Amino acid sequence: MLSKKHLAFEHLLAISFLLEIFLPSIFTRTVALTCFATLLGLKYLFEGVRVTLFLIIFIQFMLLITNSIYIHLSLAALLYAALLFFPVYKYPEPMGKYKVGYKRLVMPGLTNIGVYYPTNQQTQDIKYSPNHLSWKRFALLTRFYAEVFKKRPIPMFLFKIAFDFLDYQYLGVNKDAQITTKETTQFSPVVFSHGLSANIHVYSLHLKEWASNGFIVFSIDHDEVVRLDPTKIDSYEEYYRLRGLQIQDRKEIIKEVLDFIAKPSNIQNLFEDNQVTLDLNNLFFAGHSFGGATVSELAVEDQRITGGLLLLDPWFNPADFNTIYQPVNKPILSIRSHEYHNMEPTGDFSKKHAQINSNNGMCLAGYFKGSFHNSFTDLVLLMPRELILFDIIKRIDDLDEQIKEQTLLSRTFLEVISESKNVFSNQQTDDSKMNLKTRVHQRLRDNLHKINIRDVFVPDDY
Repeated sequence: MLSKKHLAFEHLLAISFLLEIFLPSIFTRTVALTCFATLLGLKYLFEGVRVTLFLIIFIQFMLLITNSIYIHLSLAALLYAALLFFPVYKYPEPMGKYKVGYKRLVMPGLTNIGVYYPTNQQTQDIKYSPNHLSWKRFALLTRFYAEVFKKRPIPMFLFKIAFDFLDYQYLGVNKDAQITTKETTQFSPVVFSHGLSANIHVYSLHLKEWASNGFIVFSIDHDEVVRLDPTKIDSYEEYYRLRGLQIQDRKEIIKEVLDFIAKPSNIQNLFEDNQVTLDLNNLFFAGHSFGGATVSELAVEDQRITGGLLLLDPWFNPADFNTIYQPVNKPILSIRSHEYHNMEPTGDFSKKHAQINSNNGMCLAGYFKGSFHNSFTDLVLLMPRELILFDIIKRIDDLDEQIKEQTLLSRTFLEVISESKNVFSNQQTDDSKMNLKTRVHQRLRDNLHKINIRDVFVPDDY
């Protein structure tokens, strides 16, 4: 079960309200306001603010202007209910045998990269938000879609408030820890491309899981224009054309990152260890949404993908279909949210891509029941009800099962391919290739049984 993370100053404010109600002779108006201002300031300083801020201020105002004990108790109950209704969940521990190290790799003039890797060393953690504009990317994209679909856009300040507390959360990694070299000095790399408006940390549930099982993950930041001018877009075709141009830009960035990590000296300098190398014969591309479309195109064009392709809810609408509908001839895991599975034509594009690549038994595709597009991100843990409030997701039932099975499935795929890379090599005949779909799905079921998690993954029937 997921456990809730309690923000201390929210609960201290609730306690101060109770004291104000039951001990009015001690908690006079002056004392109450002083206590409220102090706790609110400390909350902002150490925890940031959330959408509950409005309710907290409203309750304090009502306590000052009313004398009814019934109203006061109702307000106190309302606050506790709100704190329960807007939970923040703790990160589940990665299931691998290693801790997760983290380094920030900066390629000047090109991009920032979050590097997740296995370690046995515990060091200091880092803050969740990679930069102070992370919330703004999400807000601008959400407002853009609201304008396109003629909905009332959510004010920007609400996003700022809702996302502010992310700056005070921790990622659950070990900054600049020494990479583990006890069992091996050669590591399989995963190059990850995030979705439109996301960042290098928002998929840490998956990236940490992979790193804890021995992979080095390079999460690339795509600092791009997320909000286009709706008045200059007269059709979906024009919109997808403009996004398609951004895919081309993304691919060029990834190619330069691939050039960088292909040089052994760069990797040895990054980890300050002359023994550490990357297994470039087992290199994976991975991506969510827009990032899924990016790496799918790149997998056809760039032969440096030698391991496989891992797609989380790929958004193929703006992709070059002449490219993505060519067989990759590499192992593929393509998993969809229930939301995208039922969305036309988005889900159809993803299903067709999977079907084209399923003929040789090297593609496992399907969807998670009850999940949404953002269910693959950390946001469902850090602000689940806020996402419902902003109409980003509809429900958070089965959140625990979805998160654990998603991360377990993606990790199982990487492990199976790494263990059997010679079997899945293009040098083998079709008859000798092991059926990826069967092998990965069977191991997933075995692992789910071990941790007693209900299976909510529905594989495509190809």
